[in-house]
Amino acid sequence: MHDSFQHFVATDADSLPSTLLSGFTARALYHLWGPRLHGERKALQCSPGVSIERSELISGFVRVDCAVKPGALILGVADAHMRVLGVNIRAGFISAGADGLRVNVIAFPPTSFLCIIFEADAATRILDDPKRRAALKSAPRFGGIGLTRFINPTGRLLFDHAREVMTEAESAARGENGPAIAFRLGFEELVEMSAECIDEMLKEARGVATDETPERRLQLAHEVEEMLWRPPSEAGPDPVSLDNTAQALGCSRRSIQKALNEVFGMGFVALKRAIRLHQADALLKEGAPPGEIARIARAYEFNHLGRFSQYYRAFFGVLPSERASDRPPAADKAGSDLRD
Repeated sequence: MHDSFQHFVATDADSLPSTLLSGFTARALYHLWGPRLHGERKALQCSPGVSIERSELISGFVRVDCAVKPGALILGVADAHMRVLGVNIRAGFISAGADGLRVNVIAFPPTSFLCIIFEADAATRILDDPKRRAALKSAPRFGGIGLTRFINPTGRLLFDHAREVMTEAESAARGENGPAIAFRLGFEELVEMSAECIDEMLKEARGVATDETPERRLQLAHEVEEMLWRPPSEAGPDPVSLDNTAQALGCSRRSIQKALNEVFGMGFVALKRAIRLHQADALLKEGAPPGEIARIARAYEFNHLGRFSQYYRAFFGVLPSERASDRPPAADKAGSDLRD
C-alpha cells in the first residue's frame, strides 16, 4: 500500500504549482509577499483512482486561483487556519468540489489541507446522484472552496482514518516501524462513506452563510485584481491608480480598499506592487543585459531603479541583475505567475 507514497517539496514560486495543486488545474498562482516560500505535499495512492494527500504551506503568502480537474472529485478538511477570499476557515470545516469547480484561496502559514481525491470511475460512482453532482459543480456563494459545512460524523470518521493511514505511510517512508493501523477502508467502503458524507453536508443547515455585501466585495476584489494584471502598456497615458480604478468600476476608493483588505489582506498599493514585480520578473527570467533592467522597471511603473531593486530583493530574495544573469533553459520557464 505504501509503495506509492510520494513527498513533494517546493522552496520557490516556480515549483509551487506541482507541489500544492494535485487534483486541480491552476488558473493563477503567485506569492503576494516575501522571498521565503516552503510548501510540501505528501501523497498516497490508496486504491485505483483514489489518493489521500496532505498539502502544507509552511512559509510564504500565496494567492491560488484554480479549478478541480475535469472528471475529478475532491473532499477535504482544513487541518489548520486558512483564508478563502474573504472568509477565514479553521479546522472543523469540510469542503467538497467536483469537475471544473473554481477554487479561490489566499494561503498563509501555517496552512494544512488534507484531502481525498477521486478520479474517473470512483468520482463517477459518487457523482451518479444528480443532487450531489449539481451541488458539487455549481459556483458556490460561499468564499470559494466548494460546498462547505461543519464537519459531520461520517466525515470525521473518514478523515480520522485518512490521517492515520497517512501518518503510517510517512513513518514507513522514513523507515520507522510504528503500530499497524487496524481500521482499513476498502474501495467500496471509501466510496460509500464519501457519498454518505456529502449527503450529510447537503442536509446540514449550518453552512457558512454569506450575504450580498461580502459577495459584492469578493466580486470587486476580483475585478481589481484582473485590472492590475493587465499590462501597463494597455492602460493608456495614465498609470493605473486607486482613483482611476474606482472611476472605471463605478465605486468609491474606500470600497476598493475595504474589499482588497478583506479578501487579500492588503490594500491597493501593496497588491499592485506585488503584481508589477511578478510582471517584471517574468521578463527578467528571459535574460536581460544590465541596461535593460532599468527599461523593464520603468515599463512596470518603477521609475526609480534603486527602489525597484530594493522591492525586488525583498520580494524574491535576489537582485534583478542576479535574476537576469541566471537565465533558465526555455523548458523550465514556468514563471511564478500562472495566468490564463
